[in-house]
Amino acid sequence: MTKKHPAYIALRRGNDPNNISAFAFGPDLAGLKENLSSDKKEAKPTIDPEIDASDPTGAFQAFIGRASDTGLALRELSIASRPLHSMYSAIITRFEVVDPVRSTGDLVESTEKFEIYGISTDRLAKIRETHRQLNRMETGFSFLPTAVLLTAVSSFDSSINDFVRQMLKDHPEHIENGERKLSFKEILKYSDFEELRDRLIDEEVYDFSRGSHDEQVRQIEKWFSIKIVDNWKRWPDFIEIFERRNLVAHGESEFTDRYVRICQSHGHKGSEELLGKEVKLSYKYLVQMVNILIEFQILLALMVWRKRKGFSDKDLFPHINQACYKMVYQQLYVAPVNILEFCLSLKGSDADSSTRLMMIVNQASALKHNNDAEKCNKILDGQDWSASADQYKICVAALREDVSEVCRLFPSVAANSSISCDDFREWPVFDYVCKDDKFQKCFFTAFGELYFDEEKQDNISDPPKIAQIDSVAGDREGTSIQPMSKVIKQKAKDGPAQQEGRKIEK
Repeated sequence: MTKKHPAYIALRRGNDPNNISAFAFGPDLAGLKENLSSDKKEAKPTIDPEIDASDPTGAFQAFIGRASDTGLALRELSIASRPLHSMYSAIITRFEVVDPVRSTGDLVESTEKFEIYGISTDRLAKIRETHRQLNRMETGFSFLPTAVLLTAVSSFDSSINDFVRQMLKDHPEHIENGERKLSFKEILKYSDFEELRDRLIDEEVYDFSRGSHDEQVRQIEKWFSIKIVDNWKRWPDFIEIFERRNLVAHGESEFTDRYVRICQSHGHKGSEELLGKEVKLSYKYLVQMVNILIEFQILLALMVWRKRKGFSDKDLFPHINQACYKMVYQQLYVAPVNILEFCLSLKGSDADSSTRLMMIVNQASALKHNNDAEKCNKILDGQDWSASADQYKICVAALREDVSEVCRLFPSVAANSSISCDDFREWPVFDYVCKDDKFQKCFFTAFGELYFDEEKQDNISDPPKIAQIDSVAGDREGTSIQPMSKVIKQKAKDGPAQQEGRKIEK
């Protein structure tokens, strides 16, 4: 009889049995085996349920999901660029230069600072090629920030164009009231009105996409009767992103007078100080860009859908909350703070009280993880939690690092299954108490298993270290790249790492 385990992972082999190219995992062994026996080539692990096409808010959910997923992917690419650079350089240097030289060369001299080996001319030729490869790699990685910026803007433009096309299809009155004219001869080319309308929409979207981002947003305001430019605090930074993108796309090496003039006309502060300086794309700048583009798209969708008949905050806020939780879970904090602050400040909202409480908790969690404990506590103190369910109270206590209160509430939430053992391990709100011995004892009492099974983790063989990789700034400041079992163990012992820095570069 097969021993029961809390979870399973299957490593998918290719033609080479030793080459593990993909994996699938989950708590259900039967479901996992069924998935593996299907025709799918690869299982994509995800923590999110699939979007229900029958849900009237499905298009809304899909749009904000696309915005957050793209932004998170680009943020991860920005994070990876620096350690990957160091890692690949270290790997190539070790296996193509150091190890072969030490195994085949003659040691001529050795000091505390260097070793000198005698090598063959054949080995010298190979080392020269490796050196060229490292130089090419150095140049290639220098292009990555530019690629992130250009890809981010391109993805944003594609998303907004698709959004506008969908909205115009759903609201053809914007086309019917427009001034676009077609000759009788052109009209006769189309078999029905639907085909003609699609043609008009395509032309509207094409003209829309040719305009500046300022012109695009003002057109959206006109079409859907919403206010963005005058009401959104980050409008100047939003415009600056596209002006910096224009500099990069056109090969400008320095900030130009045109860049400064346009940025200043939209109220951007500090751009005049950049005139004549080298155009740079720091990691912090790229993270700021990702936050702003995500925030714009999600708030745009919210404002437009609120104008549509049959949709209200009660329908939309749960999807907003889920998107923001996902960002906090994946360590992006500024965008969810701003999005949730906007939603919670809307007057006359009909959102469910339970959804609002979840949004408050997630906003406070994002602030806490972004090193703003003072504002986190202020947000929590602004809500009366006395009549709230224990599942909310325990999250609030965790964010306040009140381990005694968390433990007092443990039996209740465990008994009614409002928070599962996996939730305790995964929800970011528990990052600040999970390291505490008292918390882990309460967890064991409630669920009959260790929060962190150190003995099992110690039996996991970690891959050999290639080289020490420096930590990256900003999002994951204070962390380093290391084997996952050690990351999990360190989290349980040391608590959460310092995260996305509040000071953002321009």
